[in-house]
Amino acid sequence: MLMKLVTHYIFTVGLLVWMLPGYPGFLLSVWLAFSVNRLIDFGHTMKNGYPSRSWVTHDILTAPFWGLAVGFLTYYLLGYANMKIPLVILAGLVAALSHLFLDSLTGSGVFVAGKRRALAHISHGNRLINFVFIAAGLFLILATLVYPFETVFPGI
Repeated sequence: MLMKLVTHYIFTVGLLVWMLPGYPGFLLSVWLAFSVNRLIDFGHTMKNGYPSRSWVTHDILTAPFWGLAVGFLTYYLLGYANMKIPLVILAGLVAALSHLFLDSLTGSGVFVAGKRRALAHISHGNRLINFVFIAAGLFLILATLVYPFETVFPGI
């Protein structure tokens, strides 16, 4: 797999748990992390027997759309209309952007204006980088206990 999928899941759950604290927030975070990351990677095409990223899901303009779509459907189906700002929709966007960020660190990069761009050219299987982002996700989950989103951004 391109950047390890488990790394995508844990890092995204960490980001989203911070945004959506509490037990319902944890469940939503896990759902959004798995569904958005899986949907974006579903857009891979096969080239010479290997998965290759497609602009349909790995472009800086299309990936946020998929994240927002999953967030909106989740928000709509679960009836979170009592929130001031639909954080569930925003969480879908964050899930998509976190996926792109991690993929942009690999040599395959992501699509920007029809061309592949990479922030770094790190191997997707690099154990140190995967460990660092898994640790970051776990740290964010633990940090939620001390500094939840609503204490950092009161009133949202």
